Amino acid sequence: MKNWKGVIGLIILLLVSVAYGEDRGGKTVVGDSYRTPEQARSKLSERGIQYTRSSFFERVKKGDLFAVQLFIDAGMAIHARTDQGETALMVAAGEGHVEMVQLLVDNGTDINAQTGSGRTALMVAAGEGHVEVGRFLVDNGADINVEDKNGWTALDLASWGGDPKIGVAHVEVVRSLVERWVAKAGANARTEDGKTALHWAVLGGDLAMVRFLVGEGA
Repeated sequence: MKNWKGVIGLIILLLVSVAYGEDRGGKTVVGDSYRTPEQARSKLSERGIQYTRSSFFERVKKGDLFAVQLFIDAGMAIHARTDQGETALMVAAGEGHVEMVQLLVDNGTDINAQTGSGRTALMVAAGEGHVEVGRFLVDNGADINVEDKNGWTALDLASWGGDPKIGVAHVEVVRSLVERWVAKAGANARTEDGKTALHWAVLGGDLAMVRFLVGEGA
């Protein structure tokens, strides 16, 4: 189910407790550090969690940071895929779990990995309206110009609410992506299909962004 409330910039905060925090480098810290896979698997067992690929993805979807870090420490491949071809990062992005996305990126997941249809985690977040996830991914190297097999980019999906048949723009997602794109490439930069930031602002129905871009010389 799409999270339409994501268009107003809902910030997802997960499982706030003494087990979570930030280190000096700004990375997500989850509980204790387990030095061996055996220790991590033992801890999973204590929590009644089986060390399986399906259990790993269940915990990613639920936003269970502590358990997911244990899975990674225990040796679960960060690039593992669901039966539908999604990575853990894509699953977390689709659920809007910002901290989970950060955890997976911190552990070395491929931020621009694609499904068989060409979708990336950024495309998933954009289509679902998850503003903060989209911002984090772009700020950490997600490619805004990647196209899926239908030729759709993250901006396309945000502008059309993830589905051209629905046609409901995730305005805040479009604005966030355009802002970051303009900051990096300038107001008159073009996507690979020739569209400018102004085009996307108009398509997304963001009049404030249109005024801003015109003021910047677009």
